[in-house]
Amino acid sequence: MQPTPQHLQGNGYSSVNAERLCVLHACEAFFIFHLLNGPFSVIPLNTLSDSITLYQNDGLKTLKINHPVAEAAISLHGGHLFQFKPTGQEEIIWLSEKAEFNPQKAIRGGVPICWPWFGRIANPAHGFARISEWSLLDHQEDDDKVIVRLSLNDSEATRAVWPHAFYAVITFTISTTLSIQLDVKNTDSHTWCCSGALHSYFNVSNASDCYTHFHWRCG
Repeated sequence: MQPTPQHLQGNGYSSVNAERLCVLHACEAFFIFHLLNGPFSVIPLNTLSDSITLYQNDGLKTLKINHPVAEAAISLHGGHLFQFKPTGQEEIIWLSEKAEFNPQKAIRGGVPICWPWFGRIANPAHGFARISEWSLLDHQEDDDKVIVRLSLNDSEATRAVWPHAFYAVITFTISTTLSIQLDVKNTDSHTWCCSGALHSYFNVSNASDCYTHFHWRCG
């Protein structure tokens, strides 16, 4: 079933006009963590900077960030961050022991990008962004942080399930805290509807000691 504006609006979606932006912000919070178990089998492909290396990770290309303030890992498949560890701390992001690094599947755990819909209102569940191949747009770093931006455009494959034009950019700011921002631009000639989530999984020892800050802006 293809989502239509009427169908999406009936499920809590909001209309997005052409040339407008939808922005999702995720955590700038601090948590008590459990240690993430198990290393990954990776093959280095290219050193992009002092802090960023591109790896082949069980069939998926992964950006590994090793900076004095933090470590992180981001799969280009799904634009999916699945590791974040500030220096001297335990892992913040939870990753399932059953996670598969398979181009046909979403990674289980981490921070999947659910877009342009959330839930099982259409196929694939939670939208196609989390199982699409994102492109490295740019990256930068200084003594305090690393910023990585990935992009995703509409394609024949995305238009087959959601017939709209768009341009999406996901920005990861990796420092002593983690910030993730999703910007989506309507590049079509008509209005369309969308929803989304940065469906974050955290390692926490006591949920009552944790908090999250979430901000949604559309327009």
